[in-house]
Amino acid sequence: MKKKIFISLLLSIVLSNYVKATSALASSFGWNGVDDTQALYNAFTSSVDTLYVDLQIDKWVSGPLIFNGSVNNKVIIFERDVEIGALEGAYDSFLYNGLFTFINCTNVSLQGYGATLKMNKQEYINLNDNSEWRHIIALNGCNNFEIFGFELLDSGGDAIEISGIWQQPIPSTNIHIKNCKIDNNYRQGISITSAQNVLIEHCNISNTSGTPPAFGIDLEPDYAYDVIQNINIKNCRITNNEGGGILLAFWQLDQTTNPVSVNITDCYIGSNQNQGIVIDINSNGPVQGYANFERCVIENQQGNAIFSNKRESLLLTFKDIVIRNVGTNGGNYDMPIFIQKQFDYTGFPLGNIIFDKIFIDDSLFDRKFLDISHWNSSTQIENVTGDFYIYNPNGATYYLDPPVYNVNITTQILSNLPLSDISIYTDDNTATEFENDNIATFTVNRNTNIGHPLAIYFDVEGVAINRIDYNYFSEVLVIPSNLSETTYNINAISDELTESIENINLTIKQDSNYTILNENVQLFIEDFVAGINEGKIDDMLVFPNPAKDFINFDKSISIDNVEVFDILGQLKKSFNYLESNRINIPSLKKGIYILKLNTKYKTKKIKFIKN
Repeated sequence: MKKKIFISLLLSIVLSNYVKATSALASSFGWNGVDDTQALYNAFTSSVDTLYVDLQIDKWVSGPLIFNGSVNNKVIIFERDVEIGALEGAYDSFLYNGLFTFINCTNVSLQGYGATLKMNKQEYINLNDNSEWRHIIALNGCNNFEIFGFELLDSGGDAIEISGIWQQPIPSTNIHIKNCKIDNNYRQGISITSAQNVLIEHCNISNTSGTPPAFGIDLEPDYAYDVIQNINIKNCRITNNEGGGILLAFWQLDQTTNPVSVNITDCYIGSNQNQGIVIDINSNGPVQGYANFERCVIENQQGNAIFSNKRESLLLTFKDIVIRNVGTNGGNYDMPIFIQKQFDYTGFPLGNIIFDKIFIDDSLFDRKFLDISHWNSSTQIENVTGDFYIYNPNGATYYLDPPVYNVNITTQILSNLPLSDISIYTDDNTATEFENDNIATFTVNRNTNIGHPLAIYFDVEGVAINRIDYNYFSEVLVIPSNLSETTYNINAISDELTESIENINLTIKQDSNYTILNENVQLFIEDFVAGINEGKIDDMLVFPNPAKDFINFDKSISIDNVEVFDILGQLKKSFNYLESNRINIPSLKKGIYILKLNTKYKTKKIKFIKN
């Protein structure tokens, strides 16, 4: 059982661009659990550069919080099990305000591993005011912003909305979202309307419902001057959303817009109620650029796996995609891939699409796997290549609406499964929380020489918690078409909990696509190195603590090495071959640190404060 650590004093942490760092507990600004709006506002806008939203006997409760340029150069750490809930009735007349709105804020890190931000979705639905903007976190024209580890639940809009400054060509830039669980939101899990340099990774996005589009992730600019550049989405699981998985809605972008650039890799998109991936493009003078999809699994969709209204404009590339059991509605256009003209495409060609090594299991249906239709009003289909592997006892058929130019489609019909023998093994099965070696790796191998991508599914068990103790693993990965194996890294997440070694058990699921030779591995996350308790290191005293210039250790214990980490797990100093059992620390900035004491047999961590 994990022991919660309650922070009961003012802590210090050093930001790289500050000479003197300061910190505070949010509760020092007040907490009552009834209406904490003003206390949270004062805490967030205070002069400290590190704020701890600390655990209370009940949740924090807040009305709309709007920070217009008032939160900068700040790390805000939400303790595990902290919940901030939306104040009932406080959002009735605030159609465009959500829980946290950051406008023109810079250098902010929100860290909430095990913390929850929760609104009251049903309350806003009952208002019947066409609301879709009561977001949990809205970033408007922000720069250098991190959102890590939260559960984001029950919004009246999006869990996270990333946009520019309202009606100005100023996008948000350098945004990083990681390890968030996003569930039961009203409009989208995540929306991006204007942003540059965005990384969304290791997130679980599910059960969006309420108002269209109701996708897991939606890239949908409002104006031609909006920016969609260097958007990267990877290692995410997007499921059970009312609209679909991922939407690129570029209706408002045109030839005056900066070219878009989107990369979506290693994602699982499944069991959404409509399409898996949708790309919509403006027909007249559309935007240029590219959108790449690679090593993704799309399955169990009621609509198409891939749908697009796209004239020949930006380049779409799909590589090493696995598609299974989609279009289950059974309509005339519910095949795996459907590309059509927009209603006003007259005079324009369709095309500029690459399908590179696509595996489609469509064995439950007798239908086309691909249809590109322009209804005789567009001029032609051009610049399309496709390399498909189709498993369907009824054959592999597709339709291209003539005339076609520079189109090359190849198909290979697969008549039987399983196709591969699969095994799993580890190269390094241990990750540590506070060291540079924080990665455990496993490799999945197929010993059958096949040319198409192969999806491998896992059961994940163990004491370690997915998304809390290690980067979220979506329980599926793809072996690319040109490789016989793929290696995956499990990254440990450092925390402030006292815990023993934690294990992760990965077991390959039985599947008709493969037979399993070796089915499971065990990985470990270590908070300390187990061993002989030499010299009673567990009882070791360090003094003084707090310390100013030096720290002494118990002379009866032989210490080989001492490492000093800040509270974010970054190594600040290392002392080798101690002879005097003392380290000098005058150069350390004021703050809280972790001492890692290494003997021949064991390691111990001790927290100390530098004055």
